[in-house]
Amino acid sequence: MKRSTAVLLAACLVICNWPTTLSAATPQNPAVSKHHVEFLGVGAVVEVRLATGEKFRGSISAIDTENFDVLSTRERGARRIAYDQVTELKFAKSKYRSSGAPNVQEVRRVVAGLGVGEHVAAKVASATTFRGHIQASDEARFVILPDGQSTPVEIAYSDVQALGPNPSTAVIIAITAAVTVLGVMIIAALAQGI
Repeated sequence: MKRSTAVLLAACLVICNWPTTLSAATPQNPAVSKHHVEFLGVGAVVEVRLATGEKFRGSISAIDTENFDVLSTRERGARRIAYDQVTELKFAKSKYRSSGAPNVQEVRRVVAGLGVGEHVAAKVASATTFRGHIQASDEARFVILPDGQSTPVEIAYSDVQALGPNPSTAVIIAITAAVTVLGVMIIAALAQGI
C-alpha cells in the first residue's frame, strides 16, 4: 500500500509539474523581449518570468530603450524590468469577446499572445466562425488555415467579434486518456489497500 501510494504521488507530481520543469531559466534575447513589449504596448496585462525564477503579473505602464515598467497587481507602484532579465513574457489574456465595436488593439494582443501555430476559433462580424491554426499576423490582420481546407483566410482585427484557443480533437483525446489512466492508477492503489 505504501509503495503504490508513493508511486501514485510521484506520478501525479511529474504530470502536474511537467510544463514548469521544461521552462527555460536563461533570459531570452533582449531585442526579442523589447520587440514583444513594444508590440503589446502600454496598458497590456502581461505575465512575466525573470531569470531569478520570479513570476508575476501586471500591466505595462512605461517602455524605454533598456527597460519597461510593470504595474503589478500585488505591489504598490511600478516595477522596472530590464529586457535582458526576462525569460518569459506573455499577454495574460488568451480570449477576446467584443461587447460592441471590436477593440483592434486588444484583438491584436490576443493573437500575439496565442501565437503562430495555435489552434483557435475566431468569430467574425458576418457571424461566421473559423476554426484552424494561426499562420501569420501583422499590424492589421491575421491569417488562419481553417480545418480541412487548403486555402488560408485573412481576418482583419476590426472584424473579430470573438477569439480564443480551440483545442484540437487530438489534444482532447490525449487529456481524456491521461485523466483515465490517472483514475485507474488511483483505483488500483486504493484496491491494494483494501
